[in-house]
Amino acid sequence: MNMSLERDGTMTNDKPLKILLIEDDATDCRNFLDCASKRTDITFIGMTPSSDEGLRLVKTHLPECVILDLELSRSGGYFFLFSCFIRAIIPMTTSIAKTK
Repeated sequence: MNMSLERDGTMTNDKPLKILLIEDDATDCRNFLDCASKRTDITFIGMTPSSDEGLRLVKTHLPECVILDLELSRSGGYFFLFSCFIRAIIPMTTSIAKTK
């Protein structure tokens, strides 16, 4: 993948970065979508509040990036990470950022 960072902070590439959002807070989902709507270098291929559904979407769409809420209300985000690792669904580089 041939990518370069532009002065305005955007990444240039042939295709937009495919992102899956696993988040159960509606406000946070809207904020991510609002941010993405202003960019041409990223696209959300799916959104779900469920780690189980997230696993299905990962297998189906093979996103290049997953934004994951670690504190999901049902089966938490750690379950998703563990399942991806154990099942070797996708090669993973994990970066964790805590907010709030």
